[in-house]
Amino acid sequence: MHGTDSIKIERAKDDQFYEHSKSESAVLVAGPLLIKNSQLQELPKMGFTTKRHPRSCFCVTNESIILLTIDGRSENAAGMNLLEVQKFLSDLKCTDAINLDGGGSSTM
Repeated sequence: MHGTDSIKIERAKDDQFYEHSKSESAVLVAGPLLIKNSQLQELPKMGFTTKRHPRSCFCVTNESIILLTIDGRSENAAGMNLLEVQKFLSDLKCTDAINLDGGGSSTM
């Protein structure tokens, strides 16, 4: 996905960068970054990372865009921790991926 309407998933820059940049037509800041250039990214060492929760993620492959919601906190679904999410997205061949949200607000 290259060209003028391409999607880039990258580590967030500071607000001032985006205020002065002429190259982005739209920006969404979320996180943490899960995968960059097919490499699993180091995640913060905290409960948010290691506990299972519902999750919402966005990733790109060489062929498509994937919007993913992982159910959790129910009898039928335990959610995933972010390490499990990284592995799952890597298995889907995501080259770049970011966590959007988690918990009760994970809907799509």
